[in-house]
Amino acid sequence: MRCVAVDVGAGSGRVLLGSFGEGRIELEELHRFGNAPVSRGGHLRWDVDRLFDEIRAGLALVRERTGAAPDSIGVNTWGVDFVLLDGDGNLLDLPVSYRDHRTKGRMDSFLRRFDARRLYARTGIQFLRINTLYQLCALVEDSPELLKRADRLLMIPDYLHYRLSGRMAMELTNATTTQMVNVHRSEWDPEILRAVPLPESLLSTPVRPGTRLGTVDASACDLPGLENTEVVVPATHDTASAVAACPAVEDEWAFVSSGTWCLMGTELAEPVVDEEARRLNFTNEGGAGETYCFLRNLTGLWILRGLRDSLPGAPSYDDMERMAERAEPLRRLIDPDHPLFFHPESMTAAVDEYCRRTGQEAPAKAGEYVRCALESLALSFARTLEHLRRVQPKEISRVHMVGGGCRSRLLGRMACDSMQLPLICGPVEAAALGNLLVQAVSLGELPDLASARRLAYSSVGARSYEPGDAQPWGEAVERFRRLTGEGGDF
Repeated sequence: MRCVAVDVGAGSGRVLLGSFGEGRIELEELHRFGNAPVSRGGHLRWDVDRLFDEIRAGLALVRERTGAAPDSIGVNTWGVDFVLLDGDGNLLDLPVSYRDHRTKGRMDSFLRRFDARRLYARTGIQFLRINTLYQLCALVEDSPELLKRADRLLMIPDYLHYRLSGRMAMELTNATTTQMVNVHRSEWDPEILRAVPLPESLLSTPVRPGTRLGTVDASACDLPGLENTEVVVPATHDTASAVAACPAVEDEWAFVSSGTWCLMGTELAEPVVDEEARRLNFTNEGGAGETYCFLRNLTGLWILRGLRDSLPGAPSYDDMERMAERAEPLRRLIDPDHPLFFHPESMTAAVDEYCRRTGQEAPAKAGEYVRCALESLALSFARTLEHLRRVQPKEISRVHMVGGGCRSRLLGRMACDSMQLPLICGPVEAAALGNLLVQAVSLGELPDLASARRLAYSSVGARSYEPGDAQPWGEAVERFRRLTGEGGDF
């Protein structure tokens, strides 16, 4: 069986072919493309129609590579962003990016009229200014005429599935990132919708990962020969897909899904929505297999990407890592989640400003910037692990890191030492692999998610780390606490 995973992140996208057979899954990347917001009409927007053209190009390469149509295709992307469609199913405007300025102050405004404790108890979702809920508040206040013209709202992967199949459906894992789904019923919460206000008619009941939407609408997509390819909805939020691919064969594990954002948490059968979880800003996002991804959303490799763009000569990531290895360890620290690093014009200037505000000497060399960022990311994992152990019932004896951060051996070693737990790194293409595994379960190739994880474990090579000297990292954790504070309240 051959399935296609389309994995689109906030920086790039990939079309991968997964081939199942003889107790293994083989992944082959056939198409890679860039993805960055474009400035239009005073806002940062996603060119989703260009993304669909890239998907079509990738599918053409699949046909060329295999000489046959794939059995199925599924799309996963980042969360929170959405499109609006008119009554004919046409895009009203390019969707606005979560990094756009329009959400500034909207969360605080909404929480003045909808109590934060009540909102968390109903949704279990982390408070972030980028959440769909606050994007919609901005839309209601700034562009009410656009909302009046809208007939349907779809999340980004839902729109891409609609373009492939001609069928509209909203998938649950991505829907939960809106902060408008009731965590106890897995349905839209009417009380929250009324508070926006948002018409319920814009939204359809969320469907579970593995739902089949039918076959590719080959004529509408101009993709001849794919008439029998099933469009299968995976866990469309890339975090949920990445967690589905964690090659975990035991229960006492946590995960770090490392990409533009780093998502750290564990998988639970029931949500945790008590006051301590809210105060520490954990989220209960939908997961594959009727689970919850109980996690915290952390700024991730976005900082390294910004440093690469700011440093002289735009060094490669390999060069950056080599420079960081030569820099003095644990010399200076930053809080990766500080607003200074959200979308600065210069990431090096943002690091300099943070050091100035906190009484630290600013870096002088490129390697010092990179080492500071990597060590601070590792310490944010250690802090999150401490809080995770405090607020949920599972024992945690090891950590699985998946995603792009696995490529950095230095980050892996730092993360292991900071958390003082065994760390297993891999797979890198976790979101795409999880996407493929959910498709395989849906089509009957695999019986369930547990079997899919065993297949991932036997198919994907992983790199393991054991903790080193705890003392310097223990001292760094204390410094990091003083810099960043504990948790945060709303």
